[in-house]
Amino acid sequence: MFGRGTMFGRRARRDKPEHQAVPEAPVDEFARARQVGDGVLAHAAKVFADPRGLHAETVLTVLGSLAGRAAQIAATLGVQSGAPEYRGRVNRVAQDPTGTQFAVGDGINLPLFESPDSVHAIVTAPLLAAGRTAPTVEDIARHGAATMGTPAFEVPRFAPGTTARWMPREAVGFGLQTLAIPPIALPPEQWYVAYATAAAKLLEMNRPHLDIEPLTRVVLDSANIGAKLLVTPTVDPLVQTSA
Repeated sequence: MFGRGTMFGRRARRDKPEHQAVPEAPVDEFARARQVGDGVLAHAAKVFADPRGLHAETVLTVLGSLAGRAAQIAATLGVQSGAPEYRGRVNRVAQDPTGTQFAVGDGINLPLFESPDSVHAIVTAPLLAAGRTAPTVEDIARHGAATMGTPAFEVPRFAPGTTARWMPREAVGFGLQTLAIPPIALPPEQWYVAYATAAAKLLEMNRPHLDIEPLTRVVLDSANIGAKLLVTPTVDPLVQTSA
């Protein structure tokens, strides 16, 4: 039987443990954008204040539309500046039979759908955290492509019996008047993260007492619509001065 402290062979030498470097925490390049998103939501709560509380569909339609529009701005600036993450990507303008123009291309898809901090990734996080199935990128993109050029394109898929005060085109106009983020507060390339964060926080707040799956789809449909509505400097002078 081995006695207490007995070792095979010679008595083990008690070396001092080597100093182990503590790995550095990854830097969140969007930390400021997430903070601004918290501020956007706080301001939205005041703008949309109602004795009955916030009307979720309306606020989420506005935030989703602004997030999508901001994704278009980020893609435009990213491609123009030659940012590495946009290398090889393009932004194009499509036109439907009525002459209405839409922004399309794989440049927009990066901040809207594909990057780790895309609008889709941020907005679906509360639903996934609850163990639920989130609307997929394919579902949102397919619906948008199938309805583009028709009246149905500009209407998010609300749950039966629900709607919003404004559809995305009008929601963008209202949002620019009330929830616009100045470039001095946050670079335009990161606005989409702020708006998506605000929407995700509102979804998380509603998770205990509302079914947030259809609300998540409303945000994503609104974002897809907002990303396709062509941004022009005459409509958004902030884009003109910051580009």
